[in-house]
Amino acid sequence: MKVNGSKNFLLAMIVCVATSAFAQTYVPNKSAWNKYQDAQKALDHRDAMRAMKYYQEAAAADPNWAEPHLDIASLYNLTKKYSGAADELQKARELDDKRKQLTAQQRHDVLDGLGVALALDGNLDRSMSVYREAIKEDPDYPLYHYNLACGYAENGDLDAALPELQKAWELRENLPSGMRFPDVHKDSSFERYIGNPKFEDAVRNMVD
Repeated sequence: MKVNGSKNFLLAMIVCVATSAFAQTYVPNKSAWNKYQDAQKALDHRDAMRAMKYYQEAAAADPNWAEPHLDIASLYNLTKKYSGAADELQKARELDDKRKQLTAQQRHDVLDGLGVALALDGNLDRSMSVYREAIKEDPDYPLYHYNLACGYAENGDLDAALPELQKAWELRENLPSGMRFPDVHKDSSFERYIGNPKFEDAVRNMVD
């Protein structure tokens, strides 16, 4: 996973998965729902190509439904088609902006996943813009701060990265259930700073 030819850009993220729970705030039309169920069955048989086809048909059958776009993005991510994943997550974001279809965690997944997909597709500046906007929307979600810190670090701006990294650490109790705070010494976004006194002093106590 390269970002603009730099070292690996490893971001903490929650990947949107095809088995995600429904928000139950939007009822799709019957045709879209049936196509979505067909996609789920295809995944049960490990047929990702057929699942993709059905998810796309579900999205086309009900253009106002955000859920299929999350699942399409997941399949794109699995095949490292990050541009396609970013497009689908942006669609899900826009639909949720209009109709508030997603759960709070799904919304986090969409914005976090969008930032990651953009970064992995080589659009680091756009990725960081997504995280800045996401922080305005929910300043207490730690992964937004963490991944923004990664972006600053990749850009060589340690002074901007450290406050975001510290904020992420302070908010670590808000991480998704079962997720531990990333080990910054194993994250290649910060690799160039290993041994840097300013960096080491800032992260010394960030051990989950």
